[in-house]
Amino acid sequence: MLEATEEIVMNDNQAIKRQSKLGLISFWIGIINILILVYVTFQIAQFLMTQQDLFQNPTAIDGMRISQSTYHSFIGVFLLQILGFVLGLISLFSSGAKRLFPLLGTVINGLLVTFSAFKLSII
Repeated sequence: MLEATEEIVMNDNQAIKRQSKLGLISFWIGIINILILVYVTFQIAQFLMTQQDLFQNPTAIDGMRISQSTYHSFIGVFLLQILGFVLGLISLFSSGAKRLFPLLGTVINGLLVTFSAFKLSII
């Protein structure tokens, strides 16, 4: 009985850690970027499926150019991914908060930044 009482007292003296706000923002930026990536992928696939010339002449895809507004939206999403990655890193190294969401946000945005950098280099 005495051991249980000591355990409760020890738990009352410990500081309660909360989730990092920057970590949560980083995580949600990553989730939003994944949804944008899925949407854009379906839009590009739908565009390619409607192009009859691609089925008759498969080399026609090399001559296709991306519009300037689409390119600027890729740049905007890329900058948003970098912001999420930096916010995740900042919240990972801050003390006094839980590290689950900062870690998830950093990993998700880091992978998306790598993928987007490759994608932008192709365009």
